[in-house]
Amino acid sequence: MLKNKFLEYSALVSLSILYIYLHWQVIHQDLNGIHLWRQTETQTNIQNFYRYDYNILNPSCNIYNGNKGNIRRYEFPIMQWLIANMYFIFGDKIIVTRLCMILIALMGIVGMYKLFKSLTQHILISLACTLIFAFSPLYYFYAINPMPDVFALVCGIWFFYFFTNYMKKENRKDLIFAAVFISLSILAKLPFAVYGMAVIGYLLYQIIHSKKYLSSASFKAVVLAFSLSLLPPLMWYGWVMPTWHQDTIIPGIFNAAFDKEKYMAILTYHKSILLPEYIFNKTSIYFFYLGALVLVIGKSYRSKFIIPFSFAGVMCLIYFFYELNMIDTIHDYYMLPFMIPVYLVALYGMQYVSKLHKNLAVGIV
Repeated sequence: MLKNKFLEYSALVSLSILYIYLHWQVIHQDLNGIHLWRQTETQTNIQNFYRYDYNILNPSCNIYNGNKGNIRRYEFPIMQWLIANMYFIFGDKIIVTRLCMILIALMGIVGMYKLFKSLTQHILISLACTLIFAFSPLYYFYAINPMPDVFALVCGIWFFYFFTNYMKKENRKDLIFAAVFISLSILAKLPFAVYGMAVIGYLLYQIIHSKKYLSSASFKAVVLAFSLSLLPPLMWYGWVMPTWHQDTIIPGIFNAAFDKEKYMAILTYHKSILLPEYIFNKTSIYFFYLGALVLVIGKSYRSKFIIPFSFAGVMCLIYFFYELNMIDTIHDYYMLPFMIPVYLVALYGMQYVSKLHKNLAVGIV
């Protein structure tokens, strides 16, 4: 046991140190990159919370917005506000933002490891899958940049970790933490509401396997916890969405005329470039392909874990097709919600490979 703990801690600490070291050359640099406008808007939110208006309900940028001044309410600015609090301690410097972002990213890496280990009970497989996740080009690049999508993803990771633990033991503490993290994830970025389908999948699985579940205390606890978790996002987005412009994510594919050639080009790009080269890399993508194949031809539907994760994954696909014209080939960070489902599939592929070697054998969940 002590040997395993030492391996876990030393591996995660070493990975964290390496991660910070590899990002260190840009720690002091000003914002840059293909989505500079989005980073800049987030950074001005942070600065303006610190410099002018500390009220978390009033995120502002440096663009005048008619009679509403420079207040622009989109996602709930929980990440921006928390980083602004660090400015009161360490000063108004870009390095503070970048260090906060890399700390958030590292929390996501640790969360993914804990999620993988909770599912596999295998340290080496979990560490291997965590490693390829940490160095996913998409995650690696945004780990250092002020993007609320990263914060939302990290909260989503911890939601899945605690919810997985709840599915195993039905511990109320895990349920409460899962509800808190899914609420934070949706507040930080609305598209991450797709993760909530995991709860629906779990409830349906339980109801199908036990008709008495509907009247059980566990069913009522899950419904109550996640109903309460949705209240803050519903209150925020119900207030601010009526003020959004029509060119936002809300109209989705209905915001433009159907263009078959354009959509086919977008799909080809995501299949040939973004998935194998940005979300994974040219080597690790094969674990995803294998995992997807095993999931399709195997009997994984019997697992109470696979059903909730599959519901979330399918909802991610619906989100992708609905926002296809907005995502296009440029908004790669819109694909961050996919990171958890696709890496769980890759983990499944790694598990399958491990079964082929007696020294790495591990029970399939």
